[in-house]
Amino acid sequence: MITAKSDNIIISYLDKFRGLSWQVWFGLAAVFTNSLGTASTLFLSLFFMAQLHFSVTEAGIFITAFGVGAIFGSYSSGHLCNRYSSHIISILSLIINAITLFIISFLTDFAALLVVIAIMGASNSAFIPANRVWLMRKCNENQKIRVNSLRFMIVNLGMGIAIFIGGFLAKYSYTLLFSFNAGAVLLSAVILMVLGQPEDKLYLYSETPSKKLLSKLGFFEDRGIFYTYITLLFVSLIFAQLRITYPIYLKSEYHLNTQLFSYLFLINTIFIVLFQVHIVDYVSRFNQFIIVAVGSFLVGLGMFMLIFGESYLLAVGSCFIWTIGEILAFPIIQVLLYDRASQSTKAIHMGLYQAVYSFANVIGPILGSWAYQFQNGFGVWLLSGFLGLACLLIGFRTKSI
Repeated sequence: MITAKSDNIIISYLDKFRGLSWQVWFGLAAVFTNSLGTASTLFLSLFFMAQLHFSVTEAGIFITAFGVGAIFGSYSSGHLCNRYSSHIISILSLIINAITLFIISFLTDFAALLVVIAIMGASNSAFIPANRVWLMRKCNENQKIRVNSLRFMIVNLGMGIAIFIGGFLAKYSYTLLFSFNAGAVLLSAVILMVLGQPEDKLYLYSETPSKKLLSKLGFFEDRGIFYTYITLLFVSLIFAQLRITYPIYLKSEYHLNTQLFSYLFLINTIFIVLFQVHIVDYVSRFNQFIIVAVGSFLVGLGMFMLIFGESYLLAVGSCFIWTIGEILAFPIIQVLLYDRASQSTKAIHMGLYQAVYSFANVIGPILGSWAYQFQNGFGVWLLSGFLGLACLLIGFRTKSI
């Protein structure tokens, strides 16, 4: 039986989704279908070793190539969107990504796979800043934080579903998995082509930003943007531990099996889907630097907590803490950078944001693996806590800038 109080909660939740234009909703629909198509990236290392029988080192080279491609694609996408239609850039990146997903299961040559994986990483990441820019340009000023928060929630929901589907398909055929993902990504391109509304012009600016303008991307003129990028790098380095050191530590020290470990990410996904928009909508009234700082600190604190025990309850509590931090930090950082950037560099900053995040995901596991050697993982969580604290101090340092 639904009480009046619970009914009001549901109505309040639905109210957060009202008032957005149909263009924004179609853009978010493309985000969802694309997130369904990214599940294969989580199975790449298994595909290289189990299916193609490459060594761990060779699989690591492929994953590194994907990460390097992601950095290049993110940065290039921002510059392209600064001159050309972000709608067109989004569609092209999706089509290229779909092609790479479709052909990868038919390749066996090391060099050919290396090239395709790098292109896949570039096209996969190029869509993200292009889509963000397009959505920002299609929503009202007071809707930016909510739309970006909603986008973040949809990505997590899509990834959660995609991991489940991907695990099921990979049991039968990696070709089936990659084909499904290619179809989902291609559907995103079709949604944008048929239903998305492009900018008024393909070519947005009459000339590229000058060297003087590029020197003012925030690193010298706007200290707030500079410190925001430092915070983004630190919190992304912490978050990158979820890929390697986090599962290794929970398996070796907490003795979690695959099922219990998967429950943690299920908690993360459910919490984001249910509370992401509400939390971000509430905190958006406060100073954005402080919100980002607190969120980044909580990500570090959640990881640091792992050293204080080995119980599953502690692992769940840690998951809740870093999930709240994730909710507060990443969506707000994107809006903060977009709002503080000049009109002619907003797209560049969206690309640079994704490039920094991709860079952290390349070097983060390497740094984490190095720190992990100190007292069986104590070092990596100590470093995570230190980086989170540094983010908090940076936030209070820049709150009045």
